Amino acid sequence: MTPATSPGTTALRGEPARPEREAAVASDRNEALAVQLLALERETAYRTQLEQELEDLRQENARLRLVAEQLQADMIALNRALEIAAAPPPDVPAPAADPLAPSVDWSAAPDDVLRLRVHAQNLTDQIKAIHASLSWRITRPLRALVGALRKGKR
Repeated sequence: MTPATSPGTTALRGEPARPEREAAVASDRNEALAVQLLALERETAYRTQLEQELEDLRQENARLRLVAEQLQADMIALNRALEIAAAPPPDVPAPAADPLAPSVDWSAAPDDVLRLRVHAQNLTDQIKAIHASLSWRITRPLRALVGALRKGKR
């Protein structure tokens, strides 16, 4: 007597019939492949996003390099202008160094403040040069007389 078998099972061990088993294995493979495909699609999308971000960063880097080069050229031009502005005219003696002047490190100051301080220092140097000039010393008595006359009118 043969053991009772149901349709779709084999006589040995009650396993599903071969076509049904192959279909189940194929279905499992298809699901695994679908999961792998989905993971690959996500990785591809992420890689594409990273490549786009890298390209954007490269373009920004190139733009910043141009800006840096322009700023460097501007800085060189400003330094030259400062050197020219700070140099005393050939007919005016250079002002003597003021030993009481505070030594200030302006390297950490913002650009606007630094420019204003340099301008103020240039104006101070020009005033000192005027006061040291021969014409200023010669006209001192005249300025004193005019000052005294003005005070007398008040």
